[in-house]
Amino acid sequence: MEYSVDCRLLNITEVPEFYTAYVNYTDVSISLNANLLTTVHNGTFSGLSFPDDAEISIDLSYNNIETLETDAFAGIAKYVTDIDFYFNKISVFPTALSGMVNLQALYLSFNPLKTLDPLAFQAFGQSLTYLTFDMGHFQSWPSELSYLKVLRTFDLFSLPFEDIPLRSFRSFKDTLLGFAIFGTNLTTFPKEVCSLHSLGSFTIFDSPKFAFGADLPLCPHMMRNLEDMDFENNILGNIPDIFKTFPAVMDLGLANNSIHEIDGSAFVGTKMLESLNLNSNFLQEIPAAVTTLPALKQLFLSNNSISAIGKTIMQNMTKVQSLYLNMNEISKIADDIFPLSTHLYWLDLSFNHLTFLPVSIMNLKNLTRLNLYENPIECSCAAMTKLKSWDTSHVMIEGVCSDGKTEIQDYIQKILPKC
Repeated sequence: MEYSVDCRLLNITEVPEFYTAYVNYTDVSISLNANLLTTVHNGTFSGLSFPDDAEISIDLSYNNIETLETDAFAGIAKYVTDIDFYFNKISVFPTALSGMVNLQALYLSFNPLKTLDPLAFQAFGQSLTYLTFDMGHFQSWPSELSYLKVLRTFDLFSLPFEDIPLRSFRSFKDTLLGFAIFGTNLTTFPKEVCSLHSLGSFTIFDSPKFAFGADLPLCPHMMRNLEDMDFENNILGNIPDIFKTFPAVMDLGLANNSIHEIDGSAFVGTKMLESLNLNSNFLQEIPAAVTTLPALKQLFLSNNSISAIGKTIMQNMTKVQSLYLNMNEISKIADDIFPLSTHLYWLDLSFNHLTFLPVSIMNLKNLTRLNLYENPIECSCAAMTKLKSWDTSHVMIEGVCSDGKTEIQDYIQKILPKC
């Protein structure tokens, strides 16, 4: 049975008193987020009674909580499986969580934390699988993390250090699957990550000092489980040679960096990469290096300075399924750009300067979606006569002709055949 309390957005300043006789509730949700709470007092939840197999989720995010009294969760602590304190004012990790021996997920980000409570971390050390918190006010790496034995996902905000000390992950190095750092002072790739043998996903986001350097390989051994890497919103000027260490990477994010060009050999030997995100960089052309990626299916090149699409590039990218070239400076596409043999089904050319469509667009037999929004496409018999035989019944074409009124798809399907 489910038991749900929804007290969101009520501007309450005190947690209301909860009372219930013993009922067979096993799935419990208590939402108190987005209020004006400052303190959770002793015995707040002591009026609740649940069976031993109950699982309780508590959301206290987006309040002004500074204090959680020692017995704030008395009576229900052992049933709590996840608790959310996002966006509060907690500076000292609450001892009140020391009774949460079955806690699985703990959300503490965007709090001015300065310390962690060892008793609490000991209590849920054998159960906690997800942790997120803000380290911006810490003077050193917290030793309390060593109590965590089964952590699977770790999202860390505002890392103030230039590196992560060795052996920081020793207690969960074999269980951690996902590690993300948002906002850091990291200057190089943290070697401690190399100890995470089961890691499948790794992110370094928003790190203005971060660079890979030339000390390759990044780890003394290959890490064959890591498939997803994201280095978005940093200052990287080139493609890091990560594949010597992480040969199984399938998804690489490099959006919002300072990449102006990519060496032709940047991806040589890379066999697994399926998705490459180069959005919001300074590329002036589709890099030829992408044609060396045999497994590439998705290529993101939005918001660059690309002005043309090279014929050779497209002829060697026949396995790409989704190509995003929106928000560039493309004004013309040659008639013979697109090859007949291709898997391309999604093409985004919105927010460019195109006035005509290339005849070879008809070669894209698998195309199901074409985005042409915010292009001054001329819809006239003279401009589109070569497209009269184009069967667009299976294609969703988005965009309006240069007259600002006629849908491009409507023109091609209803007016063009009469020309």
